[in-house]
Amino acid sequence: MKYDTLFEAIKVSVSIRRPLLISGPPGIGKTQVVQQVADDLGIGCIVVHMPVMLVEDFGIPDISSAKENGHLTYTTPWWWPDVERHGERGILLFDDRNQADHSLQKVLANIIEARILHGKKLPDGWAVISTGNRREDRAGAVRVLSHLANRETELTLDVDVPQWQAWAMSKGIDHRLVGFFGFRPHLLCDFDPDRDRNPTPRAWEAVGRMMENIGHDSPIFFDLVAGTVGEGAATELLAFVSLHEELPDVSRIVKGEDVVVDTSKMSVMYAATSAIAAMTETEDHMSNCFKWLKATGRKEFEIVYARLVTSANSKLAATGAFTHWVVENNEAFK
Repeated sequence: MKYDTLFEAIKVSVSIRRPLLISGPPGIGKTQVVQQVADDLGIGCIVVHMPVMLVEDFGIPDISSAKENGHLTYTTPWWWPDVERHGERGILLFDDRNQADHSLQKVLANIIEARILHGKKLPDGWAVISTGNRREDRAGAVRVLSHLANRETELTLDVDVPQWQAWAMSKGIDHRLVGFFGFRPHLLCDFDPDRDRNPTPRAWEAVGRMMENIGHDSPIFFDLVAGTVGEGAATELLAFVSLHEELPDVSRIVKGEDVVVDTSKMSVMYAATSAIAAMTETEDHMSNCFKWLKATGRKEFEIVYARLVTSANSKLAATGAFTHWVVENNEAFK
């Protein structure tokens, strides 16, 4: 399930209080999408990181209660939602739930089904969601008890390159990195549990921060990237980034000047398209770029440019230049 589709599915599940498990390989944004749904709905989100939890963290006997009234009660953990402290609505998120051992899973099954913990009810406006890696990822996940699995709906998050590129442009991540995944889309998430380092969206986001502060010609650039996403992915990225030095001054395209590039090479076109998308600031810039891209005869890169530039600056989607391009190219959206 793509990110935007999962986003809407989580909102529906929260509204009807249907427990969810969001599954997928490490580093693709499972926790992040739940937190963003909470932000979008304006509700709370309490994250409980399950790999470090013990059964005792869900409450221990309160001896003093037995002395006071003759009945033994349990302490309430700090993270248990309370209307006065946390609000009437929210999401109780059990992060990396699939790493919880079976004794903890039994407790979680009761929370999900009965919405109660040691006599303390979960507020009516709160939903329970869990995230977890798959057993085949070999990231510490254990078998989920069948009765727990039966009490929740499992949705799998899939990585979608265009959606990640749109997000990256909106966050100001280096346009060279954004363009790289048009050229090598499989490297955005190429998780192999047999490798020590894997390219994942989370790892690439870290690489993007590196690129903000370190030039690709720095003696430490390759080692930093390789130590984050692996040597193979780092080698391909360095080759693509170095390609930008061979490009003509593409800022002239944005200004409306004629610039010749080798449009037969996919790598060159992705590099040039991502570069001019990052440079586009006005409607005139957009018109000039669409004109240049149209002259190349590569319709697919007009679409790539349109998607990237409107992600970076949503106001440009309301301009006459963009509307005119959409009308001219309505077949591309069918």
